[in-house]
Amino acid sequence: MTLFDRIKQVITPNKLYRQIYQWIGTNTPISIEQNADEYVREAYSKNALVYSVVSQIASTAADSIKHVKFVNAQGEEVEDVKLRQLFNRPNQLQGRLEFFQQLFGFKLITGNSYAYGIKLENGPNAGKIQEMFVMPSQWTEIVTGGPLNPVKGYRVIIGEQGIEFEPDEVCHDKFPNYDYDWGQDLYGMSPIRAAARVVAKSNEAYIASQKSFENMGAIGIVSSDESPNSTSEFTKEQAVDIERSWSRKYAGANKRGKLAFTSARVKFIDMGLSPVDLGVIDDQRWNLQDICRVYHVPSILFSDNDSATYNNYDTARRVFFNNAVQPLVNGWLEEFNRWIGDAYGVKVEMDWSKIPELQKDLKLQAETFKIAVDLGAMSLAEFREKIGLNEVADEDLNKYFMNAGRVPIDIDQNPDVPSDFL
Repeated sequence: MTLFDRIKQVITPNKLYRQIYQWIGTNTPISIEQNADEYVREAYSKNALVYSVVSQIASTAADSIKHVKFVNAQGEEVEDVKLRQLFNRPNQLQGRLEFFQQLFGFKLITGNSYAYGIKLENGPNAGKIQEMFVMPSQWTEIVTGGPLNPVKGYRVIIGEQGIEFEPDEVCHDKFPNYDYDWGQDLYGMSPIRAAARVVAKSNEAYIASQKSFENMGAIGIVSSDESPNSTSEFTKEQAVDIERSWSRKYAGANKRGKLAFTSARVKFIDMGLSPVDLGVIDDQRWNLQDICRVYHVPSILFSDNDSATYNNYDTARRVFFNNAVQPLVNGWLEEFNRWIGDAYGVKVEMDWSKIPELQKDLKLQAETFKIAVDLGAMSLAEFREKIGLNEVADEDLNKYFMNAGRVPIDIDQNPDVPSDFL
């Protein structure tokens, strides 16, 4: 390729980008999803179901980061002290658990996570990161350079003040977004957006339940009996006396739901509905199941025993790791490796073999690979690679072996088989 061809390739806009982002101006911000801040304030901060699911996934993923490993270009596991220190202590204010829980939490809530890295610009360590900081995703917007450069940079807006960041200063990890309207696909889509009605209904259920308890005082009306045979009416003194007697004997939350009896000719009109009567408890159980579906986790892990579709808790934990934790961690590590480029000379990967919940799956895989080795379909070197063991310089490991006791079932009909073979 000539120099002219390379220059032409750089300055020629991507035809797809030119069509999709043709309405986007140069050096203008792309609007953040309008509800991003509400997802943090109204969904995560005020809804116990969302908080439980999101915090459990984020904290588990953050704890798993301690099992990262560093692999060089030859596929060999090596150790990088500086990179290990960065993961264990991303910045002066946060340790590994807090930093990564916040980072993963933002992605689970808003669909986006942004990590700002202070990189060394010069010297032998140029491109390496000194510290990483989590950026508030609900206040972080993309600045576009137009169709030729959709992501020109990032801007954090707090109040009326804003500060811009270069693209290589930010590691942006996001969920896929299929809404291409006005560049919205450049942001990730929040799972809560899909569950917005469920979360809103759940919040209303909490309010209804709260109001039910707050209104414990008057649960009914006591009045004189209006039956045809009754001519009695309460006097003012009698009404006051009955009210005092009632308050003394039956008032208070600890007497909620109890019935009182009297020989007086009165009738009672029920005015109160319990959370059970309102259907709040059952509805919240369904809300939990819907929220768990959105985040791809078994609801049994969140005390939903009525929907226990798994054989046991351990099986549900493995599903939790496979469907929620692993994609979250692996997705961020891919973006991180792309972000750091060749600055460290290694890639960061997860060693999932050290996660206790996944050991049963690894054992099943090892047994499956062993069958392939016995059948001669896999070498021992390939077997070691599959189960995550380091490469060993031994030519025999690359050979394929077969059980000597295996013979064709039609051997007695095969004329080419020597007679002494039998």
